[in-house]
Amino acid sequence: MLRTFQMTSLILIICFGAISIFAQSGSEILVVAGKKESCRSFAIKECLMIRGEEDERWRMLPTKIENFEFVAGYTYILKVKPTANSKNKYRLQEIVSRVKVIGLTETETLESGVWELTRLRGRTVSTNDITLEFDRYKNRAFGEGGCNRFFANYKHNKNRLSFSEVGSTKKLCQRKMTLERTYFDTLRRVTRYRLMQNKLFLYAGNRVVLQFEVRGNQVSI
Repeated sequence: MLRTFQMTSLILIICFGAISIFAQSGSEILVVAGKKESCRSFAIKECLMIRGEEDERWRMLPTKIENFEFVAGYTYILKVKPTANSKNKYRLQEIVSRVKVIGLTETETLESGVWELTRLRGRTVSTNDITLEFDRYKNRAFGEGGCNRFFANYKHNKNRLSFSEVGSTKKLCQRKMTLERTYFDTLRRVTRYRLMQNKLFLYAGNRVVLQFEVRGNQVSI
């Protein structure tokens, strides 16, 4: 199984700012994982693990990146340019960020585990009992709203994501209902998502409206 790596929240600020600045015509932004994987079916024994800014899954790069010197234990965001050279598919233009890996987890996907809400419409959520989980075999999402258990259908295509038929149990909890209703209403507005360093960002248009971390993998900084 391919592995991905956990970072501190500081790198997220660097990542998103860098991507918006450097994503130009003819250039690409690549995220390079902090550990190579065995790829003996290719000409080299170990491959870099890379993904683009809109990609959900890591993929093997069976060639080198020209002018790039990889150091294990660091995750990189690179500005690169494709080449016509079969030996090196990309040429490095700039190292946008280089951050030491703090921890690691299994493959980073929507189904990575229990997602715990940390920010709602730009505000920090102080409780840790609002969650989101995905069942890709049934295309069902479910979790805790702080008071009630909820469930919904979801559609997922590349970085597009939407929820429908959001429902819940009907308990009444003092002081929790307003936050819960806001959470459910915000889920209905989601249009796309991004995964980055064990964090899940849900967008309504171009605005991040929900932010989650994988439960048990939060890092204090």
